Amino acid sequence: MENYSYKKQYVVQLMDKYRKVTCRLNVLNENYNYFQYQGSFIVRELTKIYRDKSGARIKIMEEYEQFLNYVDKIMHTLDDEHYSMLIHIFIEKDKNWWWGMYSESTYYRKRKEAINELYELLECSHSQEEMASLIQLD
Repeated sequence: MENYSYKKQYVVQLMDKYRKVTCRLNVLNENYNYFQYQGSFIVRELTKIYRDKSGARIKIMEEYEQFLNYVDKIMHTLDDEHYSMLIHIFIEKDKNWWWGMYSESTYYRKRKEAINELYELLECSHSQEEMASLIQLD
């Protein structure tokens, strides 16, 4: 059984990958202006894929969509309060959303519960190797 700091680090990495994959998929889908990402990791990593004519772009987009759908499915099995909390903390990166809703101790207790619940859901359906590969960014 892993300690809380390990679980938190894992969830942070998973949610960071989720945010990056969402951004990459938006660029590949051309939903966003390609040039608004100049200077960021997106342009450097996706220039070759964006211009590829061999079908690799479609394959990568499908892999990204599978990952996003999988994480969404897992997240939606969480308790509603935990789901909302994880979205605010790790996806939207809104640090002050909980002010006025919880005391500080209640916030940290519920955040810990949410992280533990997500990690345990992933842990019951994956081996350690699968969990490690889940957070690797290609």
